[in-house]
Amino acid sequence: MAECASPELIQYLDYEGNPIKDFEDPFTEADLKKLYYTMALSRAADEKAANLVRQGKSFFYAQASGHEAAQAASVWALGSQDWIFPYHRSVPVLFARGYTLAEFFLEVMGKAGAVNKGRQMPNHFGKRSLKLVTPSSTVGNQIPQAVGTAFASMLKGEDAVSVVYFGEGATSQGDFHVAMNFAGVYNTPSIFFCENNQYAISVPLRLQAAAHTISMEACGYEFPGYQVDGNDFMAVYLTTKKTVERGRKGKGPSLIEAMTYRLGAHSSSDDASRYRSDTELEEWKRKGPIKRLLGYIKHKGYYSEAWQEETDDRIKEDIEAALTRAEEESIPEPQTMFSDVFAETTRHLERQKTLFLAHLEKYPPTSDH
Repeated sequence: MAECASPELIQYLDYEGNPIKDFEDPFTEADLKKLYYTMALSRAADEKAANLVRQGKSFFYAQASGHEAAQAASVWALGSQDWIFPYHRSVPVLFARGYTLAEFFLEVMGKAGAVNKGRQMPNHFGKRSLKLVTPSSTVGNQIPQAVGTAFASMLKGEDAVSVVYFGEGATSQGDFHVAMNFAGVYNTPSIFFCENNQYAISVPLRLQAAAHTISMEACGYEFPGYQVDGNDFMAVYLTTKKTVERGRKGKGPSLIEAMTYRLGAHSSSDDASRYRSDTELEEWKRKGPIKRLLGYIKHKGYYSEAWQEETDDRIKEDIEAALTRAEEESIPEPQTMFSDVFAETTRHLERQKTLFLAHLEKYPPTSDH
């Protein structure tokens, strides 16, 4: 029988960022400071994007604040040849992979210059050149897609793994179990990365899954599952690195359950105060990922107030510059909805476009919204 779920939570740092056990540290000072920039940038951009909804400059957003270590540190363990299947809360994944701030805000605001040309939901980020596959709104649909891609990479003899991100709510979907079974049967180089942030919208974990942990669900499919402290960047990185190496060696899939917490609501359409307490929120803030990374940087002797102030100022400047660029961009012209639907436009689509343009001429839009 394959190695089963880890018997205890994998954790290397305490809540202040101090080591609690021995491990081989692969991070240089430059690495740690770059990781801090990525995580802090993600938090700041995430909060700015949520404000854009309140200002009427975007119509929907799902925050990722609190997930920075789980996502950024796991991407750090991947190679450029590896495939990433994000979900709607995968903002730190984007910046860790190389997605730019301008691309981020253009997408959030639905502008014509966005990677997806302003035709996607604000949180449906993707970019072909980065091997970031654009998700859909359906919960968990990206999971079998990721396994299929891993299977294709394996058949083609490519040295690539596929990692797919999802919340614990997605584990109740059939897509999750179909994908887990396929990966187990065909031994695909797949990494299932579950971000257990304690709530599937408003449903707590105890009502979401009968299993004691999500990680133990890998046992039924004969591959290992690991439960890690998702706010401990070192635990996330080292565990993900282990699963990547396993996949590259042809040893098959792995499941990682990263225990974390979303600090914001499920989305801009949700009121989290209706189902969770302020006490619970404050307790998780105490375990925060950015705070712990800073603590570890201090532990290593790399920290200075001047460095942090300079980095935080740089983040503010970078965000303002990217936001200005995005606000200056136009929204897509209505008729562009007919572009790129098929490689060659069909007759029925041409007819629809003609009728639509005639309608616009008769009833022109009163605003650009």
